[in-house]
Amino acid sequence: MDDRAAPSSVIVSGRSDSTLNRHGVRLGSADISAVVDEMASIRESRVNGAELPDGDHWMPLFVVPEPATN
Repeated sequence: MDDRAAPSSVIVSGRSDSTLNRHGVRLGSADISAVVDEMASIRESRVNGAELPDGDHWMPLFVVPEPATN
């Protein structure tokens, strides 16, 4: 366990700039997040590329919306 981790925290290690290949089109996950993060209603985003056991791929986009304003 990493001594730098605060109680009840998680440290994720690895590449954060993975290249996704969807049907022959290469995209960097950071490129997708950069475009989505430009939206005023989005505070932060993350794209993950995952290869499934059957060889197919899954590429979910996670977003943190900005708090609603009145």
